[in-house]
Amino acid sequence: MSEAENNNQKFNGIVIIPLLMAVALAAGLFLGTFFIKDGGFADPVQENTNKFNTILEFIEDNYVDSVDHDLLIESSIEGMIKKLDPHSAYIPARDLAEVNEQLEGNFGGIGIRFLIHHDTLVATHVLKGSPAEQAGMKAGDRILEVDDTVIANAGLSNERVMELLKGEVGTKVEVKIYRKGETQKLSLTRGQIPISSIDAYLMLNDEVGFIKLNSFTFSAGEEFNAAASDLKSRGMKKLILI
Repeated sequence: MSEAENNNQKFNGIVIIPLLMAVALAAGLFLGTFFIKDGGFADPVQENTNKFNTILEFIEDNYVDSVDHDLLIESSIEGMIKKLDPHSAYIPARDLAEVNEQLEGNFGGIGIRFLIHHDTLVATHVLKGSPAEQAGMKAGDRILEVDDTVIANAGLSNERVMELLKGEVGTKVEVKIYRKGETQKLSLTRGQIPISSIDAYLMLNDEVGFIKLNSFTFSAGEEFNAAASDLKSRGMKKLILI
């Protein structure tokens, strides 16, 4: 074989091999598209994930105003969970501690129930044995300041109150209260405050018992059993549970 023929074969090999690879790649892409369209080997989760990412990118690139990327993601997740059933819910990381606190049935605080009347925080109930009771707080006291922060204002909210009064067990908090025309300061040490799952239980008559359940905490079952057992010992044969 002449040198010219040998060089020609080498040249053809150099050209043909990349062409074959290109054809194989094109065929693979074609088959992949074919099976995705026909639902053959396509992964529906991956396909819809790609769809979601595409729409999100389109919104971010083309929407007339700037968008909050995290808000869009959170809203999408919430909408997806709501489609399942009325009892499923998405809990963002920022709310997880509060939700767990409610489920566990206790938190660090001073031990009062309250309401906001106009612009003032009023203690409606002081839990027995709580830090608030030990410091001398009484139902009806109006709380004006928490750690020198004035809270008697029109913008007061439940969230702000909880933020100021709740905290780590053992930490100190000072409140300024108003009672019968006088103000005084009370120093409290936050304690572990139990959250009862049952608001009340009693006998309505000789046979009918009544239990009011306010939440499903980890201790709700034990609390319900204790209340029901007490009512049964008093002659309960029928029960109204709300």
